[in-house]
Amino acid sequence: MVIRLETIPAYTSCPKNCHQKSRSDSRSGRLYFSPEAKFGGTSSAWDISEMKQKLGTDVSNLIPFCHAVPGCDTTSHLYGIGKGKAVQLLLSNKSFRDSAAIFGDKLASLDDIVAAGERALLILYGYPDVSNLDTARKLIFHRKVSPATTFVHPQELPSTQAAAKYHSLRVYCQVQIWLENPVDPLRLGWKLQDNEVFAPIKTDLPAAPSQLLKIIKCSCHIDGCDSEKCTCKKNGLECIIACRTCKGSSLIANLDYRMVARR
Repeated sequence: MVIRLETIPAYTSCPKNCHQKSRSDSRSGRLYFSPEAKFGGTSSAWDISEMKQKLGTDVSNLIPFCHAVPGCDTTSHLYGIGKGKAVQLLLSNKSFRDSAAIFGDKLASLDDIVAAGERALLILYGYPDVSNLDTARKLIFHRKVSPATTFVHPQELPSTQAAAKYHSLRVYCQVQIWLENPVDPLRLGWKLQDNEVFAPIKTDLPAAPSQLLKIIKCSCHIDGCDSEKCTCKKNGLECIIACRTCKGSSLIANLDYRMVARR
């Protein structure tokens, strides 16, 4: 389906620019995609106009979704799922195309975006007939843990429904930006951090059940709890007395302050 060109004559482009136009095609407006070669390999080029013609307008219009949903700089990354799989499903799976089309609709409701995103993720993970991601997580966990000789890595499981909701909203936000439609990021999976920068909303549920959160502790070195590498901080928790170095110093300080404030 993709037209591969081994050589394109006389590029007129800036260095390291992957979207290039040959001088012979400058009047016709033909555009080529030529990414930098990796690991000393040779670079290839694709004729974007011819690729669009081969794919058809309907599929071509859904390519931005395929780029964003598996993960890009402004969404979230789906562990073990690449853009190639998304493109294959775009060509072969009507339900996936229908879900992708919602993300190109500038009038789509938040509920429609979330529902379409969850349906697309279920198809990507190979569970199209399962009703929701939480059920798919359970099924995949059982499938992996039965023959396992070690623990199952959490990243190998699909997102929870709560996390997928915000991932889908960020995907929609990015696709609409690429389509040059105005959007409000604060309604689409983003929040303002320190009133200065946008930060992704990961979920609206606790990181784990409350009983488990009470025993999570970190092993940070001195001053390590001030960074995002701290296990407690990364999960939005306060350090506790069981933590290796800080011994819950911030928690103790807060308790002391509350006791003084009550006097």
